[in-house]
Amino acid sequence: MTCQQIIDKLLVYRQQLVKIMSLPNHHGLEIDVTSEYAFITIKVINGGQPFAQIRFQLTDEAGKPVSIFCDSNAVQKELSDKIEGENWPGWQSSATIKTKFPEQVLQAMDSADSIAALVTNCTRGDEYSPGNFSKISASNKRIKLEQINYMNSRSLSHKDNYSLRQLVFTINFDPGSVNELRRGEYRIGIMKVEFSDRSSANNRTCGDKVIAELERLTAKDVRSQLP
Repeated sequence: MTCQQIIDKLLVYRQQLVKIMSLPNHHGLEIDVTSEYAFITIKVINGGQPFAQIRFQLTDEAGKPVSIFCDSNAVQKELSDKIEGENWPGWQSSATIKTKFPEQVLQAMDSADSIAALVTNCTRGDEYSPGNFSKISASNKRIKLEQINYMNSRSLSHKDNYSLRQLVFTINFDPGSVNELRRGEYRIGIMKVEFSDRSSANNRTCGDKVIAELERLTAKDVRSQLP
């Protein structure tokens, strides 16, 4: 699955939850939907305060609610009954939301997928599902894609064979939000990329592929903006 296909599925969950909760569409309401392997977590923040958190476990066919928390016991009971009475789609089910993202956002997602795919199954710990990321989240303001491999990084018995690699893409819907970059950060279009690799020497070739592609795309992006 591409990250766009996964995000489309996350938006189905977001839409169904909004409908169930009859949430008012007022300023200050934030809904963050996150996928991590076989799980989707939805966090609802109202006026800057946590309001609810719902967690689902997904197969290819269906999703199943596994935990529901709310700041009110009465609301939690009502919410639980409604959520458990809904049909929640799996990763491969046909239910989807086709959001019309701006072209810049679509290009950023395509770039993120192509970069992350370079090291999917590159070494131990690089098995991601669905898609090429260990974590994908979509909120009202941004899309965040993370590919993290910390395989054996805390094991003393693997001190010469471990991965400590982190690749994070942030696509802000406000194009002016990517400002000054720090070391290990890159800008590709409207997307900010953060990359670090402190893996053992024998596992650095995976990260080298990422750096080479980031530098190529960054240089290409700079050239495209020249007069």
